[in-house]
Amino acid sequence: MNVSVLIPVYNKALVISRVIGAVLTQLNSEDEVVALDDGSSDNSFNELNQYPIKVLQRQHETVAFRLASARNFLVEHASKDYLIFLSGDCVPHANFIALHKEAAQTVRSKTLVRGVVYENGNPIIGPIDGYSQEWEKFITGNLGLKKKDFYAIGGFDENFDGEWGGEDTEFGYRALKVHGYNIFGIDAAVDHMPHKNEAKDRYMRKHINNLKIRNQAYFREKHGLE
Repeated sequence: MNVSVLIPVYNKALVISRVIGAVLTQLNSEDEVVALDDGSSDNSFNELNQYPIKVLQRQHETVAFRLASARNFLVEHASKDYLIFLSGDCVPHANFIALHKEAAQTVRSKTLVRGVVYENGNPIIGPIDGYSQEWEKFITGNLGLKKKDFYAIGGFDENFDGEWGGEDTEFGYRALKVHGYNIFGIDAAVDHMPHKNEAKDRYMRKHINNLKIRNQAYFREKHGLE
């Protein structure tokens, strides 16, 4: 099985080389990495271009948070039938690709494959034991699925662009509750690289939590949730 590893990147120049380097050691000659520099103001684009991967670029206008449309854009440029989504600040463990490929060939149909995210040695997105309908635990920074399933589910809702968060959870909810998919948990793990400036990190977390409010309200309204 050959895969497209899809990586949206926004101002990740300090860590993206570690991410790409870890991925490339695990791929065969028919696999591909497709990375999108989504309007970075740092050196991310130049860092990406050091590697034998497909590098795309978009410029920002007024919208700072565009993960939904970024992931859709990446899928449009993927040439393989199986997709692995990875975040631009998450370094995969040594068996990451192998575990995703193994699961892709063994799970039943209509299944999304989800891994684990660690930060400072602790799981911030913990494992799922086998098949699950726990859409609340859905993430896209460590996700595998067939391209045909991505399109059957309808891709990411780009109405989430403009504010931070929610597009991944809504995709998972729609996949499981509307289209009858399951999540299958595997041990494929990544290390999320936290911000080094703790004061700035606290500020950003508070800022991002405020930005979630609009997207959470949209999510609930779209699906008639309380």
